[in-house]
Amino acid sequence: MPETQSNFRFLVKALVLCCVFFWVSQHMTVAYPATVPPMVNPTEKSSELLPCRIVSLAPSLTETLFALGLNDRIVGVTDYCSWPKEAKSKAKIGGFIDPGLEAIVGLRPDLVVLLPDHRETLARLEALGLNCVTVKQYTVSDILQTITDLGETCGVASQARSLRQAVEARIAKVEKHVLTASRPKVAISVGREVTGTRLDQACLVGPKSYLHELLIKAGGQNVLDERVMTYPTVAAEG
Repeated sequence: MPETQSNFRFLVKALVLCCVFFWVSQHMTVAYPATVPPMVNPTEKSSELLPCRIVSLAPSLTETLFALGLNDRIVGVTDYCSWPKEAKSKAKIGGFIDPGLEAIVGLRPDLVVLLPDHRETLARLEALGLNCVTVKQYTVSDILQTITDLGETCGVASQARSLRQAVEARIAKVEKHVLTASRPKVAISVGREVTGTRLDQACLVGPKSYLHELLIKAGGQNVLDERVMTYPTVAAEG
């Protein structure tokens, strides 16, 4: 008799456990992953989030993007982007000052790279829902930081580090080479107006630009002093 009661209690417990399991299985959903997900580095962007169609609104930005190895992702550049030579084959979106918004939108970019000078264009592009990033390139330090920033934004941070280190090494090498050399006076022209063979006026590099910095680092001295604007226009007599 005691053995029969023991078996009965065992069956009751088993039946209760089965009922509990059935209820849980009907009222709870448990998701079991097919595989264990890999560990993700929080500093790395998913490939799904990286820009694949990039439009550049300045020649200097275009050169930086190409230097970072992003040729295949660049879909549009300005009319003045001619370097490297591969930039000439990209779709043109207009000038630096007056880029065509329709041309930009038509390229379906997931990233538009601009300079601070593009304030009005930036506002209009963002109003259209386009993803934009603005970087400064006024000084040598700005340009180096642009390499880093665009590298991180586009998912090529390691290439950006290598490129920046190479540029910094070249600058340091030149500075060391000219350290004790005499400094010639130099005028750098970034534009000019010519009538026939006569030079009417020229746009020169002032002391507040990155080109001035590079001139100093290369061992020269600017003929223009601190009182002038960044890119003054000078007549032939001047």
